[in-house]
Amino acid sequence: MSGLPASLRIPDGPEKLSLPHKNLPVSELIAFTLPPQRKSTVYPDPADYLSELPPTVETFKITEMGNEVHRYGAFTRARGKGDRYPLWLATVWSILERVREAKALWCAAVDPLHERLEKSTTSEAAAENIKASLAALKMLPWDGEVKGFRAGGSVENLTHWFTKDWLNTDHEDHLLELLAAELGISDGSTSCIQTTYFVLALAQAYENPTEYRNSR
Repeated sequence: MSGLPASLRIPDGPEKLSLPHKNLPVSELIAFTLPPQRKSTVYPDPADYLSELPPTVETFKITEMGNEVHRYGAFTRARGKGDRYPLWLATVWSILERVREAKALWCAAVDPLHERLEKSTTSEAAAENIKASLAALKMLPWDGEVKGFRAGGSVENLTHWFTKDWLNTDHEDHLLELLAAELGISDGSTSCIQTTYFVLALAQAYENPTEYRNSR
């Protein structure tokens, strides 16, 4: 946010504090209240919401903005008419859009787990695994990169483990690192479990033997 123009930076105050912190646990993100999302059909051109006049409203509750301002109309109702809000509200909406997407992913991943817990057909072992997973979400920050793995990847990528979505390369590399840890294999070991990229690199080496003659 430091690279933004001053007019787009969210000032310190209640508005900034009402945004979810990056370290907010996933379990609390799921319960986080977001303002209603509505799109305007009155003024489809975003330029119609800009005004050269100064803001008339400086203090407001972000979580209630959806009831007062159109989805795209964060600055003014239209051409100087009605309430006018500071430009940094556009930054707020941008952040909230990111929060909304992350919350939707986690809700879609976690809701089925709660449903399984309520079913009498769920085995005791499965129920314990579900409870352990939900407990982990009380400590996992909703934003940022996955910690403790070389493969990394965004925290949102972890939602795949809770669903039937296809696993991607990061997930496969996480599994390989966990396998290496269980086998006591470290990075410095002579017997190292390679990442999924190794297969691709091996194919490239066979296709270009001259270039990869001395490469590993």
